[in-house]
Amino acid sequence: VVEVKATAVNYNDIWGRRGAPAEVPLPHISGSDAAGIVTQIGSNVTDVKIGDEVLVHCGRPARGNREGQQYNIWGYDWPELDGAHGQYVNVPSENLVPKPDNLSFEEAASLPLVLVTAWRKLVHKARIKPGDTVLIWGAAGGLGVMAIQIAKMFRATAIAVASSDEKLELCKQIGADHLINRNTQDVRKEVRNIVGRKGIDIVFEHPGQATMGLSVQMAKWGGIVVTSGATSGYEGQIDLRHIFFREVEL
Repeated sequence: VVEVKATAVNYNDIWGRRGAPAEVPLPHISGSDAAGIVTQIGSNVTDVKIGDEVLVHCGRPARGNREGQQYNIWGYDWPELDGAHGQYVNVPSENLVPKPDNLSFEEAASLPLVLVTAWRKLVHKARIKPGDTVLIWGAAGGLGVMAIQIAKMFRATAIAVASSDEKLELCKQIGADHLINRNTQDVRKEVRNIVGRKGIDIVFEHPGQATMGLSVQMAKWGGIVVTSGATSGYEGQIDLRHIFFREVEL
C-alpha cells in the first residue's frame, strides 16, 4: 500500500471517462501516475519496506483480458486495481520504483506513463539510433518532453513542433535542436529547410487525426512513424501510396 503524495493526469483518464476506445468496468478510479510512501507491505514482500519513497510503474504484462494485448495500464485497463487518483493505492511490489532523491514527489509522479510510452515507441518500435532525425509533435506536452530527452540520449537530432513560442522555449531548454511553431510556420516547409528532400527518419506522432497524414508524408523513404495517441481525433487520413511505394513503416 502506498500513500499517494502526488499524482498526474493523462489523456487515458479522459478516454476512461468516455469509454473509448475501450470500455472500463465501473465504478472506476483512474490515474496511471503516482509517487508516494510505502505504508503497508504483504507478508511475502521483500523488495520494498515501509517508509520507502517510491513511484509506481504503470504497466504490467497483460493477463488475458484481450487476445494479443501485451500490457495492461494501471488506472485504465487494469480492472483488478483502482488507479492513482486516491489517497492510498494498492499495487504489486514489482511495480514500485525507488524515487530518486533529487526529484520531488510531484516531479516523480510526472514520469511513469509518458516516459514508458515514449521509450517503447522510440526505442523498442522505432529502433532509434545516433544520427537519426526525430520529428516530435506536441513537443512541450508530457510525451513530447520525454521524446526530446530520449532522442538526445541516443544522440539523435530532435525537431520540436509546438503551438507557441513559450512552449518551444521549454523544448529548447531540454535539448531540442530545431523548433517549429505550428501556428505561425509551415511545418512541412520548415522540415524541408532542416533535412532537405531526404525526409525524417522517425516521426513521433500522437495528435492523431490532425497530423497523421502529414506525418507519413514527411517521413523519408523507409522511414518510421510511431503513434501513441489521438488527442485531435481518431480518424486520420493517410495517402497509402506513401506506405507501399516509399515503404514508410507505421
